[in-house]
Amino acid sequence: MLGRLGQIAGGHWDTRQPPTATQRASQEVARGELEQTTVELQRLLEVDLPALEAAVLMPQQQFGGRYLHPGVAEMAAAYLFHICRNHAFNDGNKRVGVLAALIFLKVNGVDRLPEPDDLMVATFEVASGERSKEALTEWFRVEIGDFPLP
Repeated sequence: MLGRLGQIAGGHWDTRQPPTATQRASQEVARGELEQTTVELQRLLEVDLPALEAAVLMPQQQFGGRYLHPGVAEMAAAYLFHICRNHAFNDGNKRVGVLAALIFLKVNGVDRLPEPDDLMVATFEVASGERSKEALTEWFRVEIGDFPLP
């Protein structure tokens, strides 16, 4: 789109003549592309970004100075669950949720990570609504152990 706009602007600014039919047609195409891009950007800012922010902030929520997800397993499950279920992206929600959970576990010193095949099954069950956050939390406890946040 930017290349097309540059061609239109460059082609039009180089002359004092009215735009040709070709230039007008290019302007219409660029206008349509710009309108579509504007709609996509608006959705990103108004829907997708808030959904991602909510999903990422959920595990960090506190009440009375205490985390609502007080253990490492609870918080890892919350990252995977909320990112996966909030659908902030058109594609890749499950992958981002898994990566967020695994990175959280590694940053917090967890060396015993879930087996990839088991993690894939759990993630698909979360995405399909077959596994609740509570069930995912319990699964993480079994897979990595149960210990509080450092």
